[in-house]
Amino acid sequence: MRTVPFKEVLWSVARKAGYSPESGNFLTNQAVPIGEYINEWTSRLYMQEDWPEWTKVLEVTPDLNHIVAYTVLTSDREFSGRDIARVIDVFLRDPVTTRCPISTRFSLREEGIHVGYEHGTNVWIKYIEPSPHFTAEVWEASVTYTYGQSVYAPSTGECYVSRISNNLNHDPTGEEDATPMQMSVIQDRTDPVPASPEQDQIVDLSIIPTGRGIVVPDPHPAGGIWSVTVMDSTGAILANFLYVNVAPESLASITTDIRNGLAPLLPLFTITADTTNKKIRFQNGSHFLLLDTDGSDGPYYMHDSGSIRYALPFHTVQPYVPANPGSPGLPQIQEFWLSASQVLVNATYEMVTIDSSGIEYPVSYVSNLGDSALQILQGLAAAIGAAAVSANPGPWAGVTTAVNAVTVRLDVTSPNTLSIEARVTPGGSRFWQILRFPEVLLNPVVRGASATLLGEWGQADKQTTEEGKVPQETQMVRGDLETTPNAQLTTQQKPYSRYRY
Repeated sequence: MRTVPFKEVLWSVARKAGYSPESGNFLTNQAVPIGEYINEWTSRLYMQEDWPEWTKVLEVTPDLNHIVAYTVLTSDREFSGRDIARVIDVFLRDPVTTRCPISTRFSLREEGIHVGYEHGTNVWIKYIEPSPHFTAEVWEASVTYTYGQSVYAPSTGECYVSRISNNLNHDPTGEEDATPMQMSVIQDRTDPVPASPEQDQIVDLSIIPTGRGIVVPDPHPAGGIWSVTVMDSTGAILANFLYVNVAPESLASITTDIRNGLAPLLPLFTITADTTNKKIRFQNGSHFLLLDTDGSDGPYYMHDSGSIRYALPFHTVQPYVPANPGSPGLPQIQEFWLSASQVLVNATYEMVTIDSSGIEYPVSYVSNLGDSALQILQGLAAAIGAAAVSANPGPWAGVTTAVNAVTVRLDVTSPNTLSIEARVTPGGSRFWQILRFPEVLLNPVVRGASATLLGEWGQADKQTTEEGKVPQETQMVRGDLETTPNAQLTTQQKPYSRYRY
């Protein structure tokens, strides 16, 4: 809507009355009555014309009795948000999307607007809200204002209407501090893990025992005993082998014989004999153990049956490591949402992140009248999406968003760790809403208010003259809103169709 400060209207009437507002020759007891005259004429002209600047189309769902209430309550309702004062037309389809004749008959009843019986789930009502209440009464900090009460602020030249009851000592011209949006990190970023192959376990077993004073002759006489038991990680026996040399034999040959005896018992193992160092190497793609059958002692050696057991030393050359398929890593996911008190009109919703050099990269969305929390978060998501594909995205590069319509939350997913400061800066006061004066009513209202003032002074003839100019002023403004689609060809121009919208 094109607007002018209310002070321009007030001072215009004052000048016509002979006052000099600029020089201070304009008292409160003079301004307040003029403000009432202005408000009276505004209400009269506001409802008189189908001014496109404040005529709205509202999509609503009629009740079971085909009624739409005059006050449509919504979760994003602000002062006079959806109050229907004058119904101009009712449509069966959105008039913005079609030029077809889609009007339907309606009637006004005590409980609301009866929209007929031909509609579907929704109808579209073209309407005008109640006229705003303008005043020249200056705001005072000591006065408690009620919901819907209007005041005037000379410093801005605008009128304001209270959004709440018990509104005390809240300056309507004051700016409110920004508040942080609600936020939580629902997933931290993790680095990608490269894939790695499986690593076999390798164990070397010596056939020469350890122990103080133990000597194993080479060649070894008949009767020597070597015992080797292999178990898996659960303790289950994979192989239990006992070797006895029945004749004198070299240790190198015994090493080979033990290897050859174990190989058939462990077909999935790679078993090799090191005859030089008298060792046997076990290799397999699993975790295995060299223990005795009771799970305690390891491989052992005896000179002969019934002699002392000596432990055979073994060494894990390489532990078993299972294959790792790797992972691409996880992105960071942050979740944002708004409290009920942060859903405001004309507020700036901003998210700022900083790169490594300290440069800020802000994105923002300014809310409109009627925006819900979901629409605000969708606006922020669109702003982030635009920044991510811009020529200089900075930290927003690769960032994606998702808005959950059920939980009404915004998820911001980033491939890098992103620190985001999200804040809400009110466009004004949450205690007061500014009342804009329509520019199209400036001249007609000034004429009308001046006429009323002249009548109060007893100058009835001048009052009649001024009032007679109001329709002319209105007609001049209305002419600025209409255009002829084609030049007139003759004086017998064909009239517009009755279906013209």
